[in-house]
Amino acid sequence: GCGAGGRAAAAAAAAPAAAAGPPTPRRPAAAAGRGGGGGGAVVNAAPDITSAGTATVAENAATTTTVYSTVATDSNGDAITYTLTGTDASLFSIDTTGVVKLIASANFEVKNSYAINVVATDAGGLSATKAVTVSVTNVNEAPSITSGIAGAVDSGATVQTVVYKIAATDPDAGDSLTYSLLGADASAFNVDSTGAVRLNAASNFAVKPSYSLTVKATDAAGLNVSKAIRVNVS
Repeated sequence: GCGAGGRAAAAAAAAPAAAAGPPTPRRPAAAAGRGGGGGGAVVNAAPDITSAGTATVAENAATTTTVYSTVATDSNGDAITYTLTGTDASLFSIDTTGVVKLIASANFEVKNSYAINVVATDAGGLSATKAVTVSVTNVNEAPSITSGIAGAVDSGATVQTVVYKIAATDPDAGDSLTYSLLGADASAFNVDSTGAVRLNAASNFAVKPSYSLTVKATDAAGLNVSKAIRVNVS
């Protein structure tokens, strides 16, 4: 009593289910960039020198004196090395901390200013340069006596005969010198503004064959130098 349609339906119900195929693989999610934004490489930046472009040093200051202290920073945190360039670079040294010192003491009368460039270089080779002018301050210096230690005069020479001429110089340009006499026989002589030493009384070999005295040169600020001399009577 089953029709053809019933037989087909029964056959379909009795057939085994078709085997399922392999699962489709899932594509992994893309990895997020570092820092959440996919940032690129850090860009190196040059150091920055923030210390001033001027410095001063007193003449005759010891070579251990700090002339200039470099202040430099690097935004990348790099180590910084220091060097010097420029007109007067060879007259200075610079250490690993950026401290600049003179190799020889300054002399205002010879050179009253220096021009150098301070260079700060980072580990990546980038650098910053600061032009620095170092001014030398003048310091008063004592005079010096360059004349010898002996004078001479003939026996019987008259009053005001010159027996010795003080030769003295002062390293400070324009400084004036005054002269004076000291010592055992200073009262037997006088000295004028040019340094000429003269007899106060006629010389006499038989009475006094030589004199001992000290000549002194003093500058306008009070610094002085002395020299012991002997005046021989012949």
